Amino acid sequence: HPAPWILAEPKSFRPWRPMTDGEKLVDWQELDETPRGTADALAAEIGMIRKDIADAIAPRIRAELRRRDLDIDRMRAIEGVVRSKRKAIVAKVREALDDTYKLGQRTAREELTKAGIKLAEAPHTAAEFAQTLTAQAELVTDKILAPFISELLDAIEAAKTAGNEDVGAVLARTGALSDGPIKRAAAGRIWGALNMGRRLVATRAGVSTATYSALLDDATCPPCRDADGTEAKVDSRQYDAMTPPLRSSGFSDGCEGRDWCRCLWIYTEA
Repeated sequence: HPAPWILAEPKSFRPWRPMTDGEKLVDWQELDETPRGTADALAAEIGMIRKDIADAIAPRIRAELRRRDLDIDRMRAIEGVVRSKRKAIVAKVREALDDTYKLGQRTAREELTKAGIKLAEAPHTAAEFAQTLTAQAELVTDKILAPFISELLDAIEAAKTAGNEDVGAVLARTGALSDGPIKRAAAGRIWGALNMGRRLVATRAGVSTATYSALLDDATCPPCRDADGTEAKVDSRQYDAMTPPLRSSGFSDGCEGRDWCRCLWIYTEA
């Protein structure tokens, strides 16, 4: 896994360099542990949906394994049962992203208030942000379901070829809806939602400049350390390109943890 710390137990905040005044206003432990907990909870909730899927398709798989021929329409019917749960998964992912988005808003407001910046009432989620969160929830869901369906159909075909009628063995070969793949599929969107919420508060407060911070702990990767301390105008091309999760661009190399990048833009001046 590109970022093994995310699957480990949370540790106390261990900055790898002295904090700036702006960073001292940030609750770093909350901003590490809460998105991590959100990913854990999401995996558990989708795990319950996986159980529902398994219960629903088991009779169809059993019937299919007893047939000698491989019929495309019957296989599509099994796929259809799986896809019928897509809406439920989208709703769970959307809820997780919304929670993290609101966390981003709250923490940015707290930091700016501590910095002495007067804020208007808490901003409502703008329509474009709401649409983005929904679209991202759908992308995460498809990223989870597509490999699961592929694994499932391949497992059924392999079992039929081998003359194996064990439904449990077929389902055991489908790992795409287990905790690890779910967390990996959702991670970038969860941290992205956090930064979207922070960005909305900063722009509404009139903050013009942001500072990239990769302070979190000594597990910070070299590309993020190199980006650490970079200043950018809010809403500039550089700001957009470097908004975590850090991607490879003309402004920086990509985070080695990829979707698990936990860096932040720090906002302290309006």
